[in-house]
Amino acid sequence: MKSIVIPKAGPPSILQNADKPIPEPSGSEIRIKVEAAGLNFADIMARKGLYPDAPSFPTTMGYEVAGVVDKTGPDATELLNKRVVAFTRFNSQQEYAVTPKSYTFVIPDSLSFIDAASILVVYTTAWVLIYEMGGLRKDQTVLIQNAGGSVGLAAIDIALHLGAKTIGTASGRKHDFLKSHGLHHAIDYRTENVRNRVLAITEGKGVDLIIDPIGGKEWNVNYSLLKKTGRLGMFGASSLSDLGEMNIISKAFAFLNFLFNMPKWSPLKLMDDNKGVFGVNLGHMFDMLEEYRGAIQGILDGVESGWVRPVVDSVFAFEDVGAAHQYMEDRKNTGKIILVPTKESASSWKKQA
Repeated sequence: MKSIVIPKAGPPSILQNADKPIPEPSGSEIRIKVEAAGLNFADIMARKGLYPDAPSFPTTMGYEVAGVVDKTGPDATELLNKRVVAFTRFNSQQEYAVTPKSYTFVIPDSLSFIDAASILVVYTTAWVLIYEMGGLRKDQTVLIQNAGGSVGLAAIDIALHLGAKTIGTASGRKHDFLKSHGLHHAIDYRTENVRNRVLAITEGKGVDLIIDPIGGKEWNVNYSLLKKTGRLGMFGASSLSDLGEMNIISKAFAFLNFLFNMPKWSPLKLMDDNKGVFGVNLGHMFDMLEEYRGAIQGILDGVESGWVRPVVDSVFAFEDVGAAHQYMEDRKNTGKIILVPTKESASSWKKQA
């Protein structure tokens, strides 16, 4: 079978399409004939050698797939031939993927494989950030950093579903789309002072919740924008991604600078400020997915009822994975990037207006 392989750390051109044996399911595992696989920023970091959770090189990444179950272990036969979407712990950006049935959700015929593969990771991450740990409620205000990213768009849907007010940062070219998607206030982080704009929008009060995938000095700015009882949720450090393009000396200095600019929150300061900070790493929550089955099923059902609106920016064939990585790394996408096994599948996809 065709499999996307990262042989060693390097630029997008390092990615390969390799031939690997088709995996076999056992026990309560299922095997999916992959029709669509999600691309996430963790894949970019892994390719650069900056993602500590990634398997050793050579490796195949991937956290989510959609397709048809073509084979099962003896304890999962009820899922044979079902259309499904599933979480995977790597090894899913390939033509066949094996995963436990507990990570798997049956999808209706009305939901395309491409849309299904765009939902699991980003909406579950956003749900934990916004609702489970962020505690956002009706009429509260959330600042969504990188609102044009796939998690950002999912966060907008969830915040609006909860009746909250939304502020988002994104490059100016994405603002019209974000406003059409329901974002109340858009800030161009490239040309505007984010802190001043947020304070102006909130009349100096600050916000109840901030979710941030950027990291570094942004965490200090975000913390200063929280009102009392406000919460800062961190789910990435994409500002580190440029380290992968540097030589080893520049990389060391840049990383030290990143560490130096990281905030040093103490329990006493948090108590005095009446603020909270937390982090989310979905890759470290796979042992809890059973606890979230109800919420995840609710999200999938939300597509039918209309409050979940998956946004797929683009679809790339496996053989064009280098271009997909570059596209994401250049921050060109508004929404999810999906990988499909063949050029025919990629070319037949039509982006919704």
